[in-house]
Amino acid sequence: PVTGLFLGCIFWKNLFWDNFLWKYYCGTIVSDAENRTINGIGPEYNIVNTLTYGVILAISLFLIYRLLRKLNITVGYRFFISISPFIMLGSVLRVMEDAGFFGKPFVYLFISPLIFVFLGLIVLLILLLGDVAEKRFEKKIRNKTLFFSGIIPLSVCIGLLSFRGLQRPDAVLLILGTTFLLTITVFSVFRTVKNIYPKLSAYILGSNVLLFFAHFLDASATFVGTDFYSYTEKHPLPAFLIKLSGTGAVMFPLKFILIFLVIYVLDITYKKEIKDKTLTGLLKICVFILGLAPGIRDMLRIGVGV
Repeated sequence: PVTGLFLGCIFWKNLFWDNFLWKYYCGTIVSDAENRTINGIGPEYNIVNTLTYGVILAISLFLIYRLLRKLNITVGYRFFISISPFIMLGSVLRVMEDAGFFGKPFVYLFISPLIFVFLGLIVLLILLLGDVAEKRFEKKIRNKTLFFSGIIPLSVCIGLLSFRGLQRPDAVLLILGTTFLLTITVFSVFRTVKNIYPKLSAYILGSNVLLFFAHFLDASATFVGTDFYSYTEKHPLPAFLIKLSGTGAVMFPLKFILIFLVIYVLDITYKKEIKDKTLTGLLKICVFILGLAPGIRDMLRIGVGV
């Protein structure tokens, strides 16, 4: 397929490059990096690249799962803490790109989804090196190595971004306040009704509460950005629903339904069938990243004013 696309771009440039690769993939990345519409192509995601990235993500998750099993890595609380700096680092780097910290050609590396592919490869490399180090020194240092490998550059990037100053602290407080309020409300409701419906106790597990928090953060940032500061949604489905309803608040029920179904499938419906904690943990981390990463990025972007 790659060879076919390459030859097509040479001999049938208009068909393969102009009307396919540029239109659906490269154009959106370049437009985002240069913050302008180029040849009619804007930075918004489209159905084609959204589905493509979804397929690539699914394949990547399968390969990562196989690697984690081979390295005998348990995807639990410790692993989550270890990887969390990289999740936040991706969002902070995206905001730094929005703020103009990077010039060409490096700026393209910090556009989604390329930045998360880059960071994902770094995480995998650190895990492999950590596995080698553990076998050689017979000490469990993999999680610590991963954590500090992420927290150091994250601290540096936050320090650099802080020089921009917080232009809209009220917006950040509104986003965080709404996120915590909704998360606490959902937790309280499920904690109350679990006595009537015991299966719903799955919704008050720590990892699942974090899923609600991450996606409520994304929804809150989208709501504040679109309704109060004239930001636009880049993803096709949310953009359609926001346009249809006239408000970014439509994201709140959408996110609640999404996480409700994810938890219901993983921890209730197929709990007995899916006994592999590595698989369940990996899927939850993926869902968590898909909420937290854009949520932090949008919140910081609004707060910094870029």
